[in-house]
Amino acid sequence: MESRRPPNVQDSFLFQTLKDKRLVFVTMVDGSCLFGTIERFDRFVIVVNQDGKTDDQVLVYKSAVCRLSASSPKE
Repeated sequence: MESRRPPNVQDSFLFQTLKDKRLVFVTMVDGSCLFGTIERFDRFVIVVNQDGKTDDQVLVYKSAVCRLSASSPKE
């Protein structure tokens, strides 16, 4: 029998932010910042879409993220 682990807080937060298309503000450990929406993510990286264009995406390693804050959900 396979036991299912509950989703971790990080994945739950990222998934809900992705699903709601909320704007995020990502602060990196070097102090630089990104602003946009989360396009997708996995165990190691987050893809941030900066201007709503597919050609303006940034691949960010989670280990380089210091803080990630999200806007209120869109109504």
